[in-house]
Amino acid sequence: MNRRWSTPFEVLGTSLRTAKRFLSLTYVRLTLLFSSLFLVGAVAFFGISLFSLYNSLQQDDIRELQNRLLQYWARYQAGGIDALRNEIDARNILIGERPFFVRIASATNETQFFSVPALWQQGFPLQILEDGDISDWDGVKVLSSDLLPYRLELAGIRLSNRYFLQVGLSTEGRDQLLELFRRNFMIISSAVVLMSLALGLLLAYRVLRPVRDLSTTVHNILETGRFDARIPHDDGPLSSQGDLRELIVYFNEMLTRIERLIGGMHDALDAVAHDLRTPLTRLRGSAELALKSEVSEDAYREALSDTIEEADTMMRLLNTLMDISEAQSGALSLRMERVDASEVLRDSAEVYEYVADAKGVTIEVGDYRGISLYADPVRLRQVLANLLDNAVKYSPPGGRVVVSCLSVARGVMFRVRDDGPGISAEDMPRIWNRLYRGAESRNKPGLGLGLSLVKAIVEAHRGEVELRSDPHTGTEVRIILPAVPPSDP
Repeated sequence: MNRRWSTPFEVLGTSLRTAKRFLSLTYVRLTLLFSSLFLVGAVAFFGISLFSLYNSLQQDDIRELQNRLLQYWARYQAGGIDALRNEIDARNILIGERPFFVRIASATNETQFFSVPALWQQGFPLQILEDGDISDWDGVKVLSSDLLPYRLELAGIRLSNRYFLQVGLSTEGRDQLLELFRRNFMIISSAVVLMSLALGLLLAYRVLRPVRDLSTTVHNILETGRFDARIPHDDGPLSSQGDLRELIVYFNEMLTRIERLIGGMHDALDAVAHDLRTPLTRLRGSAELALKSEVSEDAYREALSDTIEEADTMMRLLNTLMDISEAQSGALSLRMERVDASEVLRDSAEVYEYVADAKGVTIEVGDYRGISLYADPVRLRQVLANLLDNAVKYSPPGGRVVVSCLSVARGVMFRVRDDGPGISAEDMPRIWNRLYRGAESRNKPGLGLGLSLVKAIVEAHRGEVELRSDPHTGTEVRIILPAVPPSDP
């Protein structure tokens, strides 16, 4: 007898079909869904933790740089340049002392004294420190190396009209700690994910056992035509106690009734053999009812899965969407009072001055004293803050954001204009939609709810919103709010 061996392609095809059937199982898909959600949450938690740890370590290094600068400055003021050099030399020979880069430069940026570990001297381009004017030194500067895996952070302070002091620290310790944190997280998270997958498969398999029993029972009924089969159920700790248990009870009761109907039909056939149409019709109706029950169960599981996924998404956006929903439904509580437009503009601009300065963007606010309106000052500041946030975010370095207001026939108009890339004609009709983000904004942080919130709050004040944008001149948002209370004539 010749034995036929399977080819590699046949083995591969069989493996793919088995994997596809396994992945199509409901308990497997549910486990993968919740494991994916868990993994996304773990990654988000890791990102936030890593960012917080990095900022904390960076601030510690900056404080250490500042303390060392102040110590050296005080030493220079007390004993002059020789005392400062002696202090630096003494610290370099201390055991366990963290290595520092120290440079004393003249007013013309010529090096007068230099203390640096040999490895740093070879790895970092320190010669560029003598380029440029020493008076331009401001804040903390970073030097990168092509040879070393870490960077050198430098800060400076003026000792006198003749000398300028620069002190630096490497990021080696910080980078090593962050790498250790990342490696440990990957190891722990991988173990937790594997354990959650295994445990999730076990629990989901056990909890969804009634569904599998239901499918098996229906299949047997369709195959054999016997309605005496029943779906088993137990009272164990992992047994279904809610909707699935009720479904089992109702389905078994339905089978009991169907069985009684079929029994009655058999009696009728024995009694009146000539009347076959009625029992055949009732049998066909019973079969169709069983088929419809199977379709309904699939629709029930799919609807349940979609409901869980949608509920999870809404929970993440609930806090942001609450104000929009309340405003659009008229339930938003507004504390209306007389508001000075100039004061609100200045307060809103001051909040974003630091962010704008860091990006090199200028915020211009004029003096508009004498212009007032009737609004909720907190909500109005929230509107202007959202508009300023967008304007600063999309303005290029060196750009300008202009905030102004003026009295118009319909009330008071606020305008926020930026020098950004503008909004395309394709995105303009949908820019006010919730969660919509245009092509230019997809690589920027945010949820796509800012303009929706602006429009909702303005319309809650019985105001209007206008948006004008051009790729060459930027974007301008105008909001018009009533200058008098709605009850006034």
